[in-house]
Amino acid sequence: MRPSRLVVAGSLLAAAVLVLTGCGGGGGGGGGTAEVTNGKVDVAGNEYSFDPKRIETTAGSLEITLEEDGDEEHTLLIEGVDDFKLTVNSSTKTETGTAELEAGEYAFYCDIGNHRGNGMEGVIVVE
Repeated sequence: MRPSRLVVAGSLLAAAVLVLTGCGGGGGGGGGTAEVTNGKVDVAGNEYSFDPKRIETTAGSLEITLEEDGDEEHTLLIEGVDDFKLTVNSSTKTETGTAELEAGEYAFYCDIGNHRGNGMEGVIVVE
């Protein structure tokens, strides 16, 4: 059974609120869940965190824009997806790329220094 448009609209509004009010900062903070509806999602990178940390989408193309929200260089890679890497820093504040994803779960992370070990990682859940 498919959810009603009102339920879908309410879910989208709730996801937008989570993305806009999610935590940032150091120490592996960050958070929130983003539900992708038009194949696009914004991810903020701040010292040792991503916001959102969980992305829910459907199989197919996912356009990700990584935004630098701090003072350090950050990357975003997706485990199992070759040739996908976004890089931002204090002078290049955003970078966008598209990944083709099949159903499953994919870890995304920053591969700079100890960023991932300090909590700069998340998950993409693809239905």
